Amino acid sequence: MIKSIKIISLMILAFLIVGCTNGEEKDYKLIQCSRKAQTASDNVDIKLSYKIYYKDDYVKKVIAIDEVESSDSSVIKQYIDSYEKVYSSYDGLKHFSNKITSTNNSMKSVTEIDYAHIDTDRLLEIEGKDDNVIDKDGKVPLKDFIAFYEKYGAECDD
Repeated sequence: MIKSIKIISLMILAFLIVGCTNGEEKDYKLIQCSRKAQTASDNVDIKLSYKIYYKDDYVKKVIAIDEVESSDSSVIKQYIDSYEKVYSSYDGLKHFSNKITSTNNSMKSVTEIDYAHIDTDRLLEIEGKDDNVIDKDGKVPLKDFIAFYEKYGAECDD
């Protein structure tokens, strides 16, 4: 159980480090990435999917959808608690949102980061600069972002 929470926490961190609908995404191109995991020890299925909107080789917006299923409601509660703890650091950060919904045997987290408008200096204060793909100009190069996700097992359509 703890191992699977650590894995999902790593994927959340990966999403946040390399990471508001306002209609601009119609001008953006889209790449989708996904990763699935299953843990035998606590019977958990995890599906992670990412919609990466980009323009001119820079990430503009990301929508991450994390879905966790387990027959054990206490496991779902632990995942919810972990997600809420991670995302509480981002409270009040404009152009960043997270919503968690759940049932007894599943939880879903939807996170949106609008990199075209977010205060990247503030984002880096929260996340730290180590192993972050935000460049010196406050932009997120698409190739670095994709490489970071793939490093953690995500598969992306190019």
